[in-house]
Amino acid sequence: MCDSEFWETKRKRNIERDTEVNIKLHNNNWIVLKFWGDDIKKNIAKCLDTILYSVKMERK
Repeated sequence: MCDSEFWETKRKRNIERDTEVNIKLHNNNWIVLKFWGDDIKKNIAKCLDTILYSVKMERK
């Protein structure tokens, strides 16, 4: 297997695993939020706003 095939297979499996985990968490009443590291570093206020909004909406 060449490098590009390896990385494509790995990428696809990561997406599948993320989907499986998200479904399990959602089914157990978790809120799943994802942020890129750079987004947190560059605009933490926006990330916090997203978190607070999600918690507020969940309480309704």
